[in-house]
Amino acid sequence: MKKRVIYLMVLCLFVLSNTAFATNWVNVYREDRIGFTLYVDSDSVVKNGDTIIFWELFVKDTPDSYGSVKDLVKFEAKHPRPYIGRSLEEYKYDSNNKQVWHDGQPWDFSSYDGQIYSCKAIDAAFQYAK
Repeated sequence: MKKRVIYLMVLCLFVLSNTAFATNWVNVYREDRIGFTLYVDSDSVVKNGDTIIFWELFVKDTPDSYGSVKDLVKFEAKHPRPYIGRSLEEYKYDSNNKQVWHDGQPWDFSSYDGQIYSCKAIDAAFQYAK
């Protein structure tokens, strides 16, 4: 009986840990001039009225000044246009997936309507909003 309980606990931890970190990265935009590809996690999009919160991932062709090749950003945006939004949290990772920087402070809201890649991310996120 004791082994069965331990087995079930381990199984539950495995299932819950995989569920908690489930992602579905959808390719949203490729910027050749700057050199990055933008993805939105369609599973993380949460809608509340005209506001959405979602995770976006920038995969860069070359490292930035932090040595980062991936930026993971929790983003909040308001719909409809003109889009205003802000970063709620941001992480930077090097080519070994080691975190090299973190900013946990929400930014002030600003206009993103002129940024093609941000508008595409927001448009995509609204499609997956729950």
